[in-house]
Amino acid sequence: MVNPQLGIRRSYLNETRRISRTFLDRGLETIIFANSRLATEILVTYLKEDFARRPIGPDAIRGYRGGYLPLERRGIERDLREAIAIAQTQGAGTHEAHARARLLELLPHLAVAH
Repeated sequence: MVNPQLGIRRSYLNETRRISRTFLDRGLETIIFANSRLATEILVTYLKEDFARRPIGPDAIRGYRGGYLPLERRGIERDLREAIAIAQTQGAGTHEAHARARLLELLPHLAVAH
């Protein structure tokens, strides 16, 4: 809450960014589920910016969601062993459900943030 008297809240994307940074700064591998493809891409952009000058670097932050081409998703899956943060859509569509299931299958050891 930014201002409880007025009922003004922080942006959920900025709060997710802040909490994710905390996890990543502590060395926790993290999956972040977003509620839309746009939110996924915004979070990936924010986190890449946040880690551009840090030792892990922006390449450790990856997006993964339904809507990526199959070859693009396979490339991301190959690189997941080196990624430490993944932002992924929480959507209910078939592509999103498949992407979420595949991601959790590949990375059962990661911390999951909803």
